[in-house]
Amino acid sequence: MAGEVFRDWLISELGSGGLDAKKVCTISFMAAASGACGVSDLGYNPDAPSDGHFYSHLKLVLRLEAINSKFYWIRSPMTGKHAQGREKVWVPILNPVEEIENQFSGKLSDFWGEDDWLESLEEHPVTEMAGEGNRDEILPYSFYVDATPFSAESFYGIFITNLLTGISALCAILLKSEFCQCGCRGQCTLFEFHSALGNFLGAWAHKKHIDKRHDNLDWLQSDSERRDRAGFPTK
Repeated sequence: MAGEVFRDWLISELGSGGLDAKKVCTISFMAAASGACGVSDLGYNPDAPSDGHFYSHLKLVLRLEAINSKFYWIRSPMTGKHAQGREKVWVPILNPVEEIENQFSGKLSDFWGEDDWLESLEEHPVTEMAGEGNRDEILPYSFYVDATPFSAESFYGIFITNLLTGISALCAILLKSEFCQCGCRGQCTLFEFHSALGNFLGAWAHKKHIDKRHDNLDWLQSDSERRDRAGFPTK
């Protein structure tokens, strides 16, 4: 148990920037040599050259490349721990379409009438425009945004929920203390998140994957899979 806690702490410090790759590898190497459990695979010879060997080792052990490709990275104005004053910082989010497109395999008609709110769905302009024969093309989702206190901090989470199944997917989470503090009440930070999520959902509404990044930047290395299926139909 202590070894697992120690390992989780090291990985957490690596992710937050509290420890760099060399320090994590060195601490793990020396701890394992002293008999500590759970960190031997993170260890790397501290006498090795510092030209990327330590990060490459951790990337392999922790499968960081595979994890990184799952995230969509955006540059959002932030303050606080990860920024010097107010500056744009790279922040990871999850593509809501990739998170939810496999959640539902039934038909909307299978659920029609089971919940009171579905009566409102029947009268929704989108449903009326689709027509009686196309209702199974309609899937109702909702966005839910909430701030949750934890210890001395508050986390801000953005969720998307399938209203038919009740299943939710977390799209983004960030510390409220790191929101932009230019007087915008955090809107500078949130705009970039909402813009990226809107790009994904807008493309999904047309039954296709995004054909470009929301910020019109070139595809990042972590976007390689999204680049390869850009503009292709979704499931």
